[in-house]
Amino acid sequence: MEHVQIFLYKLPKKNHEAMVSLVKKFTALYKKYGTQDWEVYQLNSTEAFEGSTSIASTVSSSKDEEVWVEVDHYKDRRARDKAVGAIMQDPSAGALFGEMAATLSPGFSLIMGEFNPVEV
Repeated sequence: MEHVQIFLYKLPKKNHEAMVSLVKKFTALYKKYGTQDWEVYQLNSTEAFEGSTSIASTVSSSKDEEVWVEVDHYKDRRARDKAVGAIMQDPSAGALFGEMAATLSPGFSLIMGEFNPVEV
C-alpha cells in the first residue's frame, strides 16, 4: 500500500527562486534515500467553489506570499520511516532544512500530514 506525506509551505514571493533552488537539492537528497516520488506544486489560484474555503485563506497567505504543497510518495510506512531516517542522518540535510526554514514566511510552521490510499 502506498504511503504519502504532504506538507504545505507559505513563503514570501521574494523567496521564490531560493525555494526553487532548495527543491532541486531536496529532490536529489530524497531520491538518494528511497523516496519513490517527490513533487512540489505552487498554488496558482485562490478561488474556491461556493461553500468551500481556499487553501490560501486557510494558511492566511497575503498577496505578497506564495503557497506551495509538497507530496512525498513511499511504498509504505516502513519505507517512509527508512528513507526519512536516512535523510536525517545525511550531513547535508540539517543545512538544507535550515535554509528552508529561513525561506518560509516569518512565524510560519510547516503544515504536515501523512496519508494512505482509501480503498474503494
